[in-house]
Amino acid sequence: ETLQSRKTNAGEFYWAVFEEKSNDLIGHINATLTNKNIISHDSTKEHCHGGKLLCIHSVAVLPNHRRQGIATLMVKSYVRVISLLCPKINKISLLTKAHNISMYNKCGFEYLHKSDVKIGKDDWHEMGIDLSKTEPRCLNWLLVDAFAEQPFRGNPAAVFLTDKEHSSDWMQNV
Repeated sequence: ETLQSRKTNAGEFYWAVFEEKSNDLIGHINATLTNKNIISHDSTKEHCHGGKLLCIHSVAVLPNHRRQGIATLMVKSYVRVISLLCPKINKISLLTKAHNISMYNKCGFEYLHKSDVKIGKDDWHEMGIDLSKTEPRCLNWLLVDAFAEQPFRGNPAAVFLTDKEHSSDWMQNV
């Protein structure tokens, strides 16, 4: 019931991953927005369209697809896309059990505190990533016509304008 409500009310933050050959669902991420600064019991049940904190409620991968790096890839991709496409969201937080903390660290999340939220018997820990610190959040760019004397001829090239110098590796990745 809660998952269906999140898909209905915050569908843009629900991601599903499917097996390429069979098109079977193998994992998902679901999240909602809140105006609060930390994840609370209330924020797990509602979606506030103008919220600045994106609360990831679950990252799930089917058992036979675990331990293959799928969850890590899903989370890293999710954070990157949210960072680029949702400039009003300034932070992403999630609750996790202790055994998943290192995986989320690898995805760029920092440990914040033991959460007061109670779900079942286990302790939950809040982790977060400050999107204002991720590079680059959004780059200005121009399209130029390289090796051409007329517009729309030659080789199109994107030129990215940055406010600071970056390493050669960073520029190559962009």
